Amino acid sequence: MSDVTREDAGSINLNHYWNVIRQNKWWIIGISAVITILVAVFLSMMKPIYSATAVIQIETKQAETVPIRDVYGIETTTSYEVNLYRTQLQLLQSRQLLEQVIDRLGLEQRDEFQQAVQAKQWIKLVPEKQQGGAIAQLYEKLLEKMQATLDVEHWFEAETEQQLFSKAEVHEIIIAEIRANLHLRNISRTSLLEITYESSSPQTAAEICNALAQLYILENLAMRGDKTTTATSWMQERTVLLRERLDAAQNELQSYIEKEKLVNIGGAAGHTGVDVLASEELSSLTQRVAQARLLISELEADYGEKHPRLQAAREELRRANSTLQQRGAQIRSLGRKNVKLQELQHNVTSAQALYQTFFNRTNEAIEAATLELENAHITEPAVTPMLPIKPDKKKIIVVVLLGSLLLAAFVVLLLDMMNSTIRSVRDVENKLGQPMLGMLPMLKSRRRKHPNVASAMVEAVNACFSEAMSTIRTGLILSALDNPHKVLLLTSSAPGEGKTTTAISLAISMGKMEKVLLIDSDMRRPSINRWCSIGTDKPGLSEFVAGTAELRDCIIRQEQLGIDLLTAGQCPSNPLELISSDHFTTLLADLQQQYDRIIIDSPPVQSVSDALILSSYAKSVIYVVKANSTRTTVARAGIERLLKYGAPLSGVVLNQVDTKKISKYGDGEEYGGYFDHYGYGSRDDSRLK
Repeated sequence: MSDVTREDAGSINLNHYWNVIRQNKWWIIGISAVITILVAVFLSMMKPIYSATAVIQIETKQAETVPIRDVYGIETTTSYEVNLYRTQLQLLQSRQLLEQVIDRLGLEQRDEFQQAVQAKQWIKLVPEKQQGGAIAQLYEKLLEKMQATLDVEHWFEAETEQQLFSKAEVHEIIIAEIRANLHLRNISRTSLLEITYESSSPQTAAEICNALAQLYILENLAMRGDKTTTATSWMQERTVLLRERLDAAQNELQSYIEKEKLVNIGGAAGHTGVDVLASEELSSLTQRVAQARLLISELEADYGEKHPRLQAAREELRRANSTLQQRGAQIRSLGRKNVKLQELQHNVTSAQALYQTFFNRTNEAIEAATLELENAHITEPAVTPMLPIKPDKKKIIVVVLLGSLLLAAFVVLLLDMMNSTIRSVRDVENKLGQPMLGMLPMLKSRRRKHPNVASAMVEAVNACFSEAMSTIRTGLILSALDNPHKVLLLTSSAPGEGKTTTAISLAISMGKMEKVLLIDSDMRRPSINRWCSIGTDKPGLSEFVAGTAELRDCIIRQEQLGIDLLTAGQCPSNPLELISSDHFTTLLADLQQQYDRIIIDSPPVQSVSDALILSSYAKSVIYVVKANSTRTTVARAGIERLLKYGAPLSGVVLNQVDTKKISKYGDGEEYGGYFDHYGYGSRDDSRLK
């Protein structure tokens, strides 16, 4: 095999794949149309689904008049805001809220929810009916009712008059149905929540969205009202207790003042007037003692010890010290009383401040309890949708159409790649490794109705077929000019590949130039006598080799065909022994003296061994392969079997090629251009139709 051939064998022939798609375009279109129509019918039976959406806004900050956050110590932090929306989304699909929606809208009476409940009832009903082997009776009864009334729903209602589910179980089924069709999300970077519901009823979709939003807000208000009431009650109790503590502190202060006979003339810093007077008196007494000591020191310098003035000064110092000690003790006692007094005054001040704070907040809470302050409100109520969101029939049909076209084309290409038959010149050369002698177009005539098929082939004017056979004939003659192939053997892998037709056509073509004898050596399934309308009573090859007939009686001259025929004769029980006999060898030797060409139509190689024996007598073996039919493995096995026994294989003839497809779909390159030269094409076959 040449390098060019190997390169072509390993390359991807895109033109071939395109031609395959073109050849099978009606199959592709038909399959795609069937799939698209089935999908369109299915879509027409589907219930349209409508979607409605409501939007609510969540306030993350509470009003200043509501002290709930201060009472419970809640702060608006980042984590709180992040978790707030997740919490609200869970609350929107809580069981308590959805049950309120069911009760408000009466969803138990709506068809789509009744169907969901009935489906669950049917699942529950069947196992109960199975007890005692009654399931068959149940289905029989169903069929009888359907045939009699064609009213399955009423029958089902009659069979399920007893309550299979309690009200709570019905609500559970409806809640599951709502949750399955409810879609909640927080719009990114906003405080908005979207409530979307999908339903086969546009009114139901909008009503559920709006009811859910409204009930959520009312539920939120009720919950916040309960919290405010609880906080207000607690604060009122604390206010009363703090008032009692304030009164007790004030009474204790007043009792102490009266007991100690203190006069409270309080100062700016909380000190009493007694403190100021005591401080001044001590200062005055201290100064008096100092002056007395100074006077004594002066008098001692001028007078004697017994001087009256010195003695008077010393007496004054004694009295001043005595007075200072007495008053100091009194002032220290007064200081201790003052500390106690300040402590009692501080208790009164603290109790009064705390009481005042709770008193003010209690009044604010009582005032806030009378207000319905929302922390969520509807910003966009749901409206009844006009168009369904699914199924998007146009989009689905377009996608299915394109997808089915691609799928059908893929299947066609896949089948083509899996096709292991011989279809072209490239296949013969690459897969079989043999030269191509020629290609014969498929004949679509009514020749089988003719009494003499071979004559009909001659009478019919088919330029394409005649030119193809002439090409094969010329190739065989030119390939052996010095030593002509007088004995040509035609065989194939299996029956039905057109081997006999090719042998007759080649004999007729060579008969125009030479004296030709066509021998039918297939003594198991002879066919040349049928093609040439020769009776089975006419002696042939089997009778001559067996010695029961003369050669002149066996050879039939076909003037119209321009050739002589030697039919197979009667089917013997030992055809392989006949063609292996010396008598058959002598026959061929004698016939070669009488004819320019002897063409032998032999049995298929893979069926019997006759062709292997006959190939030893032939000078050239022609292997016939039916296009788009003979598998590569089968043809390769037959050729290898011939070559193993030394058969002089000249090449392959590709038979029954559909020239109409070649010309219509442009496969001239694939088939080597055999039918494109000199204007020959499929239009010439029309005369035989």
